Amino acid sequence: MEKKLFGLLLLLLFLFASEMNMVAEVEGATCRKPSKFFSGACFSDLNCQKACNRESWPTGKCLVGFKCECQRPC
Repeated sequence: MEKKLFGLLLLLLFLFASEMNMVAEVEGATCRKPSKFFSGACFSDLNCQKACNRESWPTGKCLVGFKCECQRPC
């Protein structure tokens, strides 16, 4: 009896969360790699993106550690 009640409560919670748009939709994963062409400290996402474009990666972002990371959908 307790298992049925727990299952019912879990189902109701899921339905409530989905109605409130609290369930996140999963998008495609993002592949990441350090840039081979970028050198020095990364302060500008634009410069990082240019380096990543040379490596055929569409996006580049500066990370907290001042490193340039190339990104693309997996």
